[in-house]
Amino acid sequence: MTIIGLSLLLAFPMPLRAELIETDVCVYGATSGGIAAAIQAARMGKSVVIAEPGRFIGGLTTGGLGATDIGNKAAIGGSAGTADIAWQWSSTPLMRGSYALNGWLYEQDPYATGLQFKKESAIQKPAETPSFGDAMWVDGWPTATDWPSRDLYAGSTSSGPIGGMGRFAIARHGGRAPGVNAIATAGQRMPGAVTLAYTDGHAALVKLDDLWKQSWHRNYVPPATIPTPR
Repeated sequence: MTIIGLSLLLAFPMPLRAELIETDVCVYGATSGGIAAAIQAARMGKSVVIAEPGRFIGGLTTGGLGATDIGNKAAIGGSAGTADIAWQWSSTPLMRGSYALNGWLYEQDPYATGLQFKKESAIQKPAETPSFGDAMWVDGWPTATDWPSRDLYAGSTSSGPIGGMGRFAIARHGGRAPGVNAIATAGQRMPGAVTLAYTDGHAALVKLDDLWKQSWHRNYVPPATIPTPR
């Protein structure tokens, strides 16, 4: 069964007695991350099934979420997440998630600074440009001057001029458990890692220090050193 065919099935209620399916890989949850993982496994020659308990697929990518204001929690309209707690969007129905979209990929963006890609052909390094990844809020606009939060468990919604790298820089992976006591210290490598999905279709586990090496927006230039944590 192809991923497209399975997606059509997921859009409708499943029968009470489902067919037994044998597969190499079973991905639970047809979120953005789940679909990306299924595609990657299929490209590696594995048979894949996505098990989605709900009636909708795509997660936040198909949820109609747009760019948001920062700093003012009333404007944000929800609650931020952490390394092991999902963010919550105050919508009807209520939405929760644990990934963020790269805001520089929005076609219509209120933060028009000239750094947006606007169209797919403008992406200069698709294998290095994240489309979404582990984060503590819905979306983010990372820049080279964004600082990491000192608290890598909580992250930061207001890192940088718009709100960017601090939303992705959380110690979600790379340890025995999400980093409740993970602290960023100037001049030292940060503990932890996050998973990023890229615009060329692949996904990778990225150490927090290496977030500043990704090609987040047009003409992105990595900094010589990571800004001091705050």
